[in-house]
Amino acid sequence: MGVAATMYLGSLGAWIFMYHAFGSEGCPAQQTIISITLILTLILSIISCTKIAPHGTLLTSSVVTSYCTYLCYSALASHPSHTCNPFHTDQAHVWRDQVVGLLVACISVCTIVSSTTGSKTAIIGRESGSEMTAKLDDSGVPSSINGSSSDSTDDHVGPESWWYYHLMMVACSMYIAMLITDWSEQPAFDHGVPATKEAANAYNTSLQSFWVKAVSQWMCLLLYAWTLLAPYCLRHYRDFGIEFDD
Repeated sequence: MGVAATMYLGSLGAWIFMYHAFGSEGCPAQQTIISITLILTLILSIISCTKIAPHGTLLTSSVVTSYCTYLCYSALASHPSHTCNPFHTDQAHVWRDQVVGLLVACISVCTIVSSTTGSKTAIIGRESGSEMTAKLDDSGVPSSINGSSSDSTDDHVGPESWWYYHLMMVACSMYIAMLITDWSEQPAFDHGVPATKEAANAYNTSLQSFWVKAVSQWMCLLLYAWTLLAPYCLRHYRDFGIEFDD
């Protein structure tokens, strides 16, 4: 509860700061994005504490709220507007953005590596020939072990498939590569001369960077909302191991 309260207070302070720095008069798009972040994160936090999502936790909601707040700030700081972005020519926030992004990427990679076996079972299920799906005889031992059905095709253990694991690694590698370049479309050379941040004057700001980060936030909120609502909405069609009070 203490960690969750700290994250919510930090997010609240960030919302106030963003309204003050980016949401000035004449910046309706920035005001809208900040409001969307505030409203959706609070709604999802409330849902995680209701009977609709008994599997939800306030700590997870606070982490998602903090991360989406960071994505909101990063997107607003990447907008190429002198009026609505006071950090348009400030390079200091680039390093903060990269450090936080690399930290999130490292945590994501470590989580994928540590939960490879469990995530595979949850995503694609066990192989049809694995020991867990082999038929049991009267003694409770898989028939493939005692040889009673050695000719059954169901007892054959198929090769492992790790395509999803490598797909995740490729996606993380692409994310880190884009993160290091700050999602920039700035060319490496300008008229044959190596481009620099000072010469470009807006190396870290572009509409492409802004929209990539904004859409990333929306995808994060959508995925978290689905994890909260899917067990309730599909409770009559699939067993998620969660009991609801209908």
